[in-house]
Amino acid sequence: MYKHFTQEEKKEFFDKNAERWQKTGAAIKEMRTRLRLSKVKLAKRAGICTKTLTKLENGQYIRRFKTVSKACLNGLEAINNRDSLICLEQQISLS
Repeated sequence: MYKHFTQEEKKEFFDKNAERWQKTGAAIKEMRTRLRLSKVKLAKRAGICTKTLTKLENGQYIRRFKTVSKACLNGLEAINNRDSLICLEQQISLS
């Protein structure tokens, strides 16, 4: 059964969470650009569509915020770790 929220409850929810959405989205975007990763590749890695990733990076409300942001962060971490391993393997092979 669905609960119907009043306009006041919706406004309170958005006001309460807006800062967290902004900070999380900015952090994901910063990490993605630092890794020189396209939105398409990160979205594919996280199992979400590009439009959802764009909303997340812009700090907009998305359903299942925790799940989606966690998937993006896990995707970024996996890519970062893979790149680190490749660099390490290259250093070892040069020795």
